[in-house]
This record gives sequence, structure tokens and C-alpha cells, in this order.
Amino acid sequence: MTAIYLHVLGIDTVRIGLFLSAGIAGGATYNVATILIGDAYDRRKLLVLFSFLMGVSAIVIAMADSYGVLVAAAFLGGVSAGGGGAIQPLEQAALADTVPSQRRTDLYAVYGIVGSVAGAIGALAAGVPLTIHSDAPIT
Repeated sequence: MTAIYLHVLGIDTVRIGLFLSAGIAGGATYNVATILIGDAYDRRKLLVLFSFLMGVSAIVIAMADSYGVLVAAAFLGGVSAGGGGAIQPLEQAALADTVPSQRRTDLYAVYGIVGSVAGAIGALAAGVPLTIHSDAPIT
């Protein structure tokens, strides 16, 4: 969806690729930071911090007029075309501490299902505004 949004803004495919590459590099940076400092700091605080940075990034992307600002926001927010996000490793590490080892497989199965269903609902919801404002009848 991000690539479509950028295309609608008039950004060419090479620049869209650079934008997504910056986001993936930002996500990789978050992952390395998680590996290096994840156990030294409170995971909950890191989750809040990373989530805040991703939220700020989304607001900046929605309001930015400059391509450079878009790329910086993509890096800051760990924008990824594949989903998962920059905080997923931290999330999964935190989840492992919430249940006994015998129940972790069940927990990760539910985590995966909920994530997939939420992604599917989000993808469907993305089409709602176009459907509501379309002059064409829904078929």
C-alpha cells in the first residue's frame, strides 16, 4: 500500500524502491539495537519507544512534501513492504517470557493467526474509502 501511495504522489519507481530500502535499513537497525540492548533495558519501554517512533514516522510520511523527509521517515519508522515491522523480534522475545516453555508453540501459533487476520482485515479496510466514494456500483 505504501508503494501505491507514493506512486499516487507522483514518485517514480526507482525512488519508491529507495524509500522502501531506507525503511528496510531502518528496520534492520532496530533489529540490531534489539539484539544489542534488548535484554539490558525493559522490553516494554523499548516497545513503547519503537512504536512511538513508527507512529511519528507514519504522521511525517502522510504530511511530508519533500522526498528526503519521506526517506528519513521511512528509516525512522522501519517502513517495510513485507510487514512484520521493526519491533517484531522484541515482541516475540517479550512473548516468550509470558508463558511456560510447554505452551510457547501454542502462543506463537495464536500470535501468527491474530497477526494474519489483522493484516487481512487491514487490507480489506484499505479499500473501504474508495468503495464509499466511487461512483461505480459495487459488483
